[in-house]
Amino acid sequence: MYLCKTIKLKAMNRNLRWFLLISWLILIFVLSHMAGEESSEQSRFVVWLFSAIGLDLNGWFGEMTMWIVRKAAHTFEYFLLCIFAHNVIHIYI
Repeated sequence: MYLCKTIKLKAMNRNLRWFLLISWLILIFVLSHMAGEESSEQSRFVVWLFSAIGLDLNGWFGEMTMWIVRKAAHTFEYFLLCIFAHNVIHIYI
């Protein structure tokens, strides 16, 4: 009984890891095909969110704010991809 539950949990865990990796790859693909203006609008929204919680990014970084926000988003995006890929690879090693 216990062995059967363990096998099912491992299979669910494996499927979840693959699902997260594939979903994240799809999200990256969709976001990379976004028009420049739409992407800039999302960056402006992120800057607005930070200002809503009291962090004035424009005051700190000036004209480079949008560039820094976009580069930070790319770094975070690929960092999560690396984590998801590591989790999938870890199944087979």
